[in-house]
Amino acid sequence: MMSSPRITSLVHGGAGGVDSEADAIFREVHPGLLRRPIHVYPAHGSRGTYAEPSYRDIARPPLERDRLVVQDADIMFVLAPSRRPPYRRSGTWATYRYALQANVITIVIWPDGSTELAPVREEQS
Repeated sequence: MMSSPRITSLVHGGAGGVDSEADAIFREVHPGLLRRPIHVYPAHGSRGTYAEPSYRDIARPPLERDRLVVQDADIMFVLAPSRRPPYRRSGTWATYRYALQANVITIVIWPDGSTELAPVREEQS
């Protein structure tokens, strides 16, 4: 999905694991930060490892950081933990809920590789 020419930037939370991996993959398929910016919003205590991004915010509390990630994104890819349905005490699912509230297109990627488009609210007129 990240190799699409329509993906013009990457926004992530600077965490280890998925965020660091997404950063590395994005850099591999889209070399050149000036054309394809990377924005990182780290949480306090974040331990992600990644090359210097085009923008790095200050470290913030995780739930505050999650909202900023959603505000900066046009589409969210959520790599889901193994538990269904979305649980309350999970940063991944908190970000998912923020994305739904903001009406950001959200695609959930389940551990088995299947994908699911999250429901989109209809615009109020």
